[in-house]
Amino acid sequence: MPKKPAPPPPYPPEFRRRLIELVRAGQNRQELAWKFEPTAQSMRNWVRKVDLDEGKRIDGPTTEERAELVQLRRENRTLREEREILRRAAVWFAQEPHVAVRSHDDDAARRASGRLRKALYYRASTIRLSARAVPDRS
Repeated sequence: MPKKPAPPPPYPPEFRRRLIELVRAGQNRQELAWKFEPTAQSMRNWVRKVDLDEGKRIDGPTTEERAELVQLRRENRTLREEREILRRAAVWFAQEPHVAVRSHDDDAARRASGRLRKALYYRASTIRLSARAVPDRS
């Protein structure tokens, strides 16, 4: 399957500015489209965008507002993805069996400080840990 041809490069800003000036001066867009390469619709879009940016029209967002919307939508998408990851992690952790993993030093400190009753210590030491919870001894 052949590749699609690359889109033409955008028109230079100076070229656009000159065509916008000609349209505002009263020249017909169709005639300008015949003389130059851009279509009449492209010139209409350029004039509309400049009018919005200059405040002559209020029926759409300015270039700065569009850039801000793009940035906010990107940020919103990232936050939604993060929230979904956290939601899935919470569900996963809620399904895991609760396994107490204690080190020898923690137990010794608790016994020495009297916070862990003797019976509870023996009960906790008899809990069998899953294969995942036991660290490698190599």
